[in-house]
Amino acid sequence: EVEIKMTHCGLCHTDIHMQNNDWGITNFPLVPGHEGVGIVSVVGDACRSLKVGDRVGITWIRNSCKSCGMCQEGRGNLCAKGYQGVYLASGAGCWGKEPYNEHGGCFSKVMRVEEEWAIKVPD
Repeated sequence: EVEIKMTHCGLCHTDIHMQNNDWGITNFPLVPGHEGVGIVSVVGDACRSLKVGDRVGITWIRNSCKSCGMCQEGRGNLCAKGYQGVYLASGAGCWGKEPYNEHGGCFSKVMRVEEEWAIKVPD
């Protein structure tokens, strides 16, 4: 994983739907945001592609299983076991397996995601 100090976050209408529980899958409390930019502040021991100080963009996905065929092909967004959305919880089925409020969405001051879901942004 990498830890990111968030500097910017866009607002998507999905965030509003989740805030209003329009789809009936929101778990509260909720810290939305899945279109963010920040600076890597901590890297895990297994991190190979990012370093402290890198600017990264954050997407809708926090992690995936890394073991199914789709993940092995670099297509974790189609993970057969379901990926983890950045702020989804158990109400979202296979896209919300982990504790959602441990890290929150991009409106958090700090986020943690697997390194492959932190996309390096050039200076």
